[in-house]
Amino acid sequence: MQVSRRDLLQTAAVGGLLGVAGCEQPFGSSVRTPAVSVVDTTVPAEIQDSFDLTVDIVESFSADQPARIRVEVQHSASTDAPRQIAFGGTLPFSNYVGGRVDTDDMLVAIPRGTDRIEKTGRTTPVEEWVPKKPTDGCWRAPAVPGSDETDLAVIQLSPGESVAELYTLLGFGQEACLPAGTYEFASTEPYRVVQVAGPDEEWENIGKEKSGFGFTLELADS
Repeated sequence: MQVSRRDLLQTAAVGGLLGVAGCEQPFGSSVRTPAVSVVDTTVPAEIQDSFDLTVDIVESFSADQPARIRVEVQHSASTDAPRQIAFGGTLPFSNYVGGRVDTDDMLVAIPRGTDRIEKTGRTTPVEEWVPKKPTDGCWRAPAVPGSDETDLAVIQLSPGESVAELYTLLGFGQEACLPAGTYEFASTEPYRVVQVAGPDEEWENIGKEKSGFGFTLELADS
């Protein structure tokens, strides 16, 4: 069963309490460093011939740093025409919360640019989204991050061009620390893709649907 973004955010307050409760019992002197792997990626069916989504592991969890991934969207269509793509506030992926399959556990992905991030379930400002050190042996986010769905980022890509961003992975809301399992990130922001058929011609709307961009990560005990 796939956990929707709405369900995840609705459980954020409860998850936050569980996360705090879990941190009251240290996970030992060592830092938990599960292995991270990419299971698969998805692209909206309407534009699968136009764009590729790639996710790579840049850094694994260690005692000194949380894991990081690189997410890239590339204009891969066999055409000479540039295409413009617009979806959530952070290109190329704007849903920062991944749900663990069949549980309420969360894995969050914090982009380098945090100015577009909003917080859920907290009244105090978030001064530092990525902690400098783990809490009781666990890399945890200070709050649930969200994006403003009315805030669209737009970029024009020529054939072969791409846009990419680095994201830091952190846990949130778990009684355990970064529990092993499958975590699904599915973007719900609408996307819009247009192309130019020739110089000075109007943009042609190719598609505007619920995004369908997404990827699945696996955490495994190392």
